Amino acid sequence: MDSTGGRAGAAGSGVRPKGKITFWGRAALLLAALLHLAVGVVVAAGGLIMPGWAVAGLAVVWGVGTVVMVRQRRTPPFVLAVPVVTTALWLAVAVAGGAWLGWTA
Repeated sequence: MDSTGGRAGAAGSGVRPKGKITFWGRAALLLAALLHLAVGVVVAAGGLIMPGWAVAGLAVVWGVGTVVMVRQRRTPPFVLAVPVVTTALWLAVAVAGGAWLGWTA
């Protein structure tokens, strides 16, 4: 019971049951999954400009990101950050490899 005498989490109270995801939360999860798949394609195609060991390392990072997304699926904003961070890391590796290690396309 809450302070108004009603049940906590009752309809119309503004409190959602723990673990329930809204429509927009589900939409954010779907968007994050699609973006993460697109990043996976970019990581795989990175073999055109990076050596195999760098692509393998980034593939491991992508896989860890997948695990994080599945485990944190109840927090859509956090899940949306995973493909952004993975893309930023891929770009940083590509630029650093080109500048310091002489990788060329």
